[in-house]
Amino acid sequence: MLYKDGAYKYEKSIESTSPSHVELGDYIHHFCIGVVCWKIDTSISVEFFINHRSYRPVYVDKGNHLYLNGELYVKPKFIYFVEPENPEENDLWYDVETNTLYIWREYNGDWGWVAVNDFSTSAIREHKIWTPDNFPEDSQTFMFDEDETNLFYVPDTSSLEIIIDNAPLMSDQFEEIIAPNDKEYLSDGRGFRLKDPLDRATYVECIVHHNVKNKPLRETFQRAAIFIAENYEYYSSDNTAKLFKTVTEYVIGEDQLEVFVDGIRLTENIDFVEMIDDNTEATETDRKKMSNLFKIKSDIQSGQLVTHKISKHVWSYDHLDMMVHEIEDKANNALQQCELLRTDLTSLNDNTVSQLNAIKDSITQFKADVGNLSDYLKKDSVLTSDNMPQEVLSKIISGQLSGLYPTTQQIILNNTKDTDFVIVSYVSERLNRVLIKDTEYTLTVVNNDIRVDLDSSLIASDANVYIQVLKVGDR
Repeated sequence: MLYKDGAYKYEKSIESTSPSHVELGDYIHHFCIGVVCWKIDTSISVEFFINHRSYRPVYVDKGNHLYLNGELYVKPKFIYFVEPENPEENDLWYDVETNTLYIWREYNGDWGWVAVNDFSTSAIREHKIWTPDNFPEDSQTFMFDEDETNLFYVPDTSSLEIIIDNAPLMSDQFEEIIAPNDKEYLSDGRGFRLKDPLDRATYVECIVHHNVKNKPLRETFQRAAIFIAENYEYYSSDNTAKLFKTVTEYVIGEDQLEVFVDGIRLTENIDFVEMIDDNTEATETDRKKMSNLFKIKSDIQSGQLVTHKISKHVWSYDHLDMMVHEIEDKANNALQQCELLRTDLTSLNDNTVSQLNAIKDSITQFKADVGNLSDYLKKDSVLTSDNMPQEVLSKIISGQLSGLYPTTQQIILNNTKDTDFVIVSYVSERLNRVLIKDTEYTLTVVNNDIRVDLDSSLIASDANVYIQVLKVGDR
């Protein structure tokens, strides 16, 4: 062991029949030169271990390879989301635009980005059907129209699939019709020819298989079209603002507007500026907005010819993709809003139906409780026995009866009910008082009359009873 001050020290390990190394954890502040292993048997031998990678915390070999604690150091790799300027071997880069993971490596003798697990192509099917109405005259040669470019195919790639009367043809039953061209890779296939003509006009379907880059279809084939609108006018000194109106609208900041004075092209933002309105110049924040105004800033004389040209709608599928993505986002947002509105409307409808049912039940119960309104009296109605319920009529006093009856005779009260109010008074020289019902007299119903039965002790020739009756209820 080597100390910091340069002194050496030998550390002795344990004695064992098997080789053993000293535990270096106790000597982390020392430098281990090596380990000596003594073998003592019938003869004595010694072996030196100087494997620096195993015992030195930091070590660089002759090949400039770095070892840490005996392990080869490997620089960590990251996945870059922005393409690195000076990539190293096996660097990884994720292209967010194409959703593809690339690795920097040598491929076919050149260094470059190679897609990881790239399935670069996908199948696209185009088809055309010939009917008996547009059948070829020779019943054998089938050609695509000049404007059917989507059907043009690469020859000798097994791109064609022919079906006649729902029966597919073998590849040796037809020949590809190829337009002459010195470049084999161009899509020069324009049709096909049957080896033998058909005996009748029938339905023939041709399916063309294309292999294209595995991207959305709107990003696959690049096309561009430029639409140009021009106009001119002579400058008048009355136009002190030097403000001009274009023949059609243009997109601010998209370099769609060009201005010429007497055929000399003006420089944007120096000789002329795009305008938002009559008084406001367009700025960077106004990009993508539409306008139909521009203003000339350079000197111009009355009578000079001012021409403007608008080159717009330079459509490629990249532009369409941007627009479609924006439309899709708006459509998805609209769908979410519609779904939220649908949920709100459903909840509102359920609540409304619930409330209407509750009101309906309440009205039904109220009608049941109130009954028929024609049975009720108005404020100007007159109470009569005809419009009063029987329950009330049965408790109204409808008449009265009174009379003096001898106690020695049978007492019958005509047209009287047991529900009528009856008062029986005893009248004699020795006694005058009201008699007690069911004790001193009883009432018995006899048909539509009532018989009054006196207690036998009250019957006397010189005694009478005075009876008063209040008749209750309708008769």
